[in-house]
Amino acid sequence: LSLREIPGDGQLLDSLRGDVALQALRLVHGMNQIAVARKWFACSMNCMTVHQVIVQALGDLATPLLQLPHLTADITRHLKTKKRQIKTIRDLVEMDEEERVSLLRNLTPEQREDVMAVARAFPCVVVDAVDFRVLGQEAITPGGLVTCQIRLRMT
Repeated sequence: LSLREIPGDGQLLDSLRGDVALQALRLVHGMNQIAVARKWFACSMNCMTVHQVIVQALGDLATPLLQLPHLTADITRHLKTKKRQIKTIRDLVEMDEEERVSLLRNLTPEQREDVMAVARAFPCVVVDAVDFRVLGQEAITPGGLVTCQIRLRMT
């Protein structure tokens, strides 16, 4: 059961959801600090995954399309078929307008506009270059200190 699925729509429930999420994020951050200090890589990666799940209010196997307003699991199921593979928010933004309107026909025009406004606001991060450097050595050796520099571009 995720924070998104707790029944009820009262102001108190919304406030409690926010409080639980905030406390959970603090707890996961503390767990990650311990994992990094102890050099527990797998545990640290799991902490980052849990952090992402809490922030997005989605399960780790859920489609990112559920982050968009008005889209439900039923609607997103129709976006991924043998004919088309709409897996990401970027895929939805880049598809043909007529096909998108057809796929989202169960939504009102205002709801479709909401979906697209939020979808277009999502950044697309592209890795431009990755460079590995070894300090003071010509090649990477066991135990050597390696620096990884990544250049990103947002579109």
